[in-house]
Amino acid sequence: MSSTINLIEFLPLVRPHAPGAAIPNMTQALRKAAIEFCEKTRCWRYRVNVQVTRQDYPVVTPAYAEIHEIERAEFDGNRLTPVEYDDLTFQELSQAEAGVPHLITQMTYDQVAIVPFATGSLSLSLFLKPRHGDNMTTGTDGLPSNFYDLVPEVLYSRFGETIASGAIARLLIIPQQPFTNLDLAAVHQAKFEDGVSRFNAANVRGQHRARPRVRASWF
Repeated sequence: MSSTINLIEFLPLVRPHAPGAAIPNMTQALRKAAIEFCEKTRCWRYRVNVQVTRQDYPVVTPAYAEIHEIERAEFDGNRLTPVEYDDLTFQELSQAEAGVPHLITQMTYDQVAIVPFATGSLSLSLFLKPRHGDNMTTGTDGLPSNFYDLVPEVLYSRFGETIASGAIARLLIIPQQPFTNLDLAAVHQAKFEDGVSRFNAANVRGQHRARPRVRASWF
């Protein structure tokens, strides 16, 4: 599993632009910006192999992440077709149908279902995003920490400035705060959108130049 970093490490990129903002507000804004960035760029690719041993919905993500999209799925080497939950019948969702699995759908933020059910090896390539919500713990320094503030280290090393701009834009539009500044919020929102566009454009160029069936492996 790739290394992770806490969103608290992003604070030096945010604090100077929203002086006086509370740390929980800054980390919440950072998580929302990171979620939006991952949704718009599909930058967080995660591969996992799961042994399905009982008729249930296997958990397939780290505890601090959510599924954004199923990129590819194979069951015992056979390709599954990702479908929307609403496209399945009640019979299929109850897993009463028998046969070789050929469909997969997302059931919850971290669980999937194969249709029809069978026991075997499930291989997935997923696009993930940080998880919504709170799971408060006490850090090694004795201070409260939100476990869901963990993100892949690459989000900081490669996209830290862009995600910080998205967080700053969110903070600066909070009304009646000492740091409220709608004009600067628009500037940082534009920086965030530009970072998204630059990543997507570079990703498309990379796909055009790659050999057939080669996938990015930086993360």
